[in-house]
Amino acid sequence: MDVLESSERYIKKFKYVVYIILNEQPTKDIFGKEAISDATKDVYAIKLFKGSENTRIYCKTYDIDGEFHIIMGEILARKKSQKLTKEIKKIIEKVGSYEYEIE
Repeated sequence: MDVLESSERYIKKFKYVVYIILNEQPTKDIFGKEAISDATKDVYAIKLFKGSENTRIYCKTYDIDGEFHIIMGEILARKKSQKLTKEIKKIIEKVGSYEYEIE
């Protein structure tokens, strides 16, 4: 997580966005679904500094016994285009293929 630890600005933004996701109704501008296939139906992107650095944290979500869980899988330091490139699709597919045992 070197990207997130790179400055106080990143740390502050990350804490704010996670708070919004867990305690309020996040908009797709900060927590967007990245379902590009059946395998990625539970993949979301936490979006930090949209429009500038455009840092993304690709996550997989689970609902277990009514509790919402987010597993952070991959960080993309800078998303450079509006389209999903092959590299980004590969990251999303990889995060979607992860299997976790949550106790």
